[in-house]
Amino acid sequence: MPFRAFLDANVLVSARLRDVLLTLAEVALYEARWSPVVLAEVERHLPSTMAGDVVAAAVFSRSEALVTSDCRLRQELESYPELIEAQTPSAFVAYAIDSDLSCAGSALLNMAARRWLAGAESAANPAIRDRLAVWARRELGDAVSDLILQPEFRSRVG
Repeated sequence: MPFRAFLDANVLVSARLRDVLLTLAEVALYEARWSPVVLAEVERHLPSTMAGDVVAAAVFSRSEALVTSDCRLRQELESYPELIEAQTPSAFVAYAIDSDLSCAGSALLNMAARRWLAGAESAANPAIRDRLAVWARRELGDAVSDLILQPEFRSRVG
């Protein structure tokens, strides 16, 4: 069974981050979980305001991690490591990509070519990987960008 992660509304509001997270789930690098409350918050484009509901839903869904941008929620959950592990989007994406670099690379490069560039370029084009790495460095940090720039990231694209 793949690693389960509960996605907070604040990581699903950003279209590109949502694309990355759902693409990694689509290729079974982890199993994405969320609740109706989270989806309602995403629809309203609001950050999570019901931390207790989010934590309860994450625990109820038997997720191993809660992916959230909410610093206070992550700090609170550090006191309860037996309950659930709270992770930043950048740490979680780095973990998911690193779990299978070539699978993640193929999925993310195809997603970027199809969704971000409207299929204008082939996923095998090195410029797509470079653009994805620039976005990742800006939005998720050096660790994710460095993984994207590894040769194995492009090994299945062709």
